[in-house]
Amino acid sequence: MDNTSKKKFIIIAGIVIAVLFIAWIIFALFSLKQTTIIINTSPMRANITINDREYLDQESGSDYRVNKESIQITVHREGFIDRVVSHTVGETEESNILNIALQPNTFEADQLLKSAEESAHRESIVTDDYLELLNTVNEKYPILSDLPYYDRYFVISQGLSQKNPDDPESFALYIDIYDMFAEQGKREAYQFLKNNNYNPDDFEIIFRVEKYQVRSD
Repeated sequence: MDNTSKKKFIIIAGIVIAVLFIAWIIFALFSLKQTTIIINTSPMRANITINDREYLDQESGSDYRVNKESIQITVHREGFIDRVVSHTVGETEESNILNIALQPNTFEADQLLKSAEESAHRESIVTDDYLELLNTVNEKYPILSDLPYYDRYFVISQGLSQKNPDDPESFALYIDIYDMFAEQGKREAYQFLKNNNYNPDDFEIIFRVEKYQVRSD
């Protein structure tokens, strides 16, 4: 190989190395923007769509590489009601494990969930899903740790939302008051909320009036 050929070879080799190095840097930077999430589903196999990317016939517990941002996950299987979940990708592995249980919509789907394997798997998924939801709601609404609260003229407890009954994260404050002390009960219930730094306007409040029973003894 003459000197001219050697120079050309060195130049070409240098260009190839530079291109590969730049490609590696781009890949590394892209990888830094991604993390892994794990999706547990019931039933144990389902189609998963993350944003616009579809993964067909996925096994429960499969992992997925996603960008570190808010994502939308749709879980679908024929015979079941689709479920859409919004998830903000967290920094820890535990925060990126999602448990998603679908509700059956056909007889065949209901029978599938009654099989021994599916039933045992679903029990663990639903339990984890509920506990995860409970923790999320409690963190979002600290007032729940103070309920139920009993006072002489009112009782405040948590109950089903009438505005959003299908939203598992929605709830209402049920305030029970006596008919003879209705105004005082309302006033003191609102005062209790304000004294504990809760804004009554932030909650769906439902008053229930009970008849005051005079004790005969």
